[in-house]
Amino acid sequence: SRVLVMDFEDGMSLSATPEEMKAVGVRPKAVVQRFSEAYAEMAFVNGFLHCDPHPGNILWRPAPGAPGGFQMVILDHGTYQELPEQLRLAYCRLWRGIATSDGTEILSAAKSIGVRSDWLRSKLLQEGGRGRGRQAAGDSVKE
Repeated sequence: SRVLVMDFEDGMSLSATPEEMKAVGVRPKAVVQRFSEAYAEMAFVNGFLHCDPHPGNILWRPAPGAPGGFQMVILDHGTYQELPEQLRLAYCRLWRGIATSDGTEILSAAKSIGVRSDWLRSKLLQEGGRGRGRQAAGDSVKE
């Protein structure tokens, strides 16, 4: 037999406006940062990933006494994926390469998770050491 347990959780969507957040004393940047940190921990540390993180499934609610004055509420736990350790580590390397503009690491990590892209390879090689990724993304910002 199966049992379905449901509960109502009060809160506001991640799509709430900054004005709505500020009206209850919550900093919008703190909400975004908390969600980013929680999701990054799922992906990069635990390898256990909520696979439906749209604004309707991620709520925040004012909570005096909680860090930042709010709690984050994750709903709809029906779809999770456990990442194999090798994939989790390759995904970490991919994002580290992106964050540090290391084209060699990006290509190596992408290859290890099964991404084959001649376009990506040519763009990263074309750009050389500085500003990797910016030209490929169409970003014309000068360093």
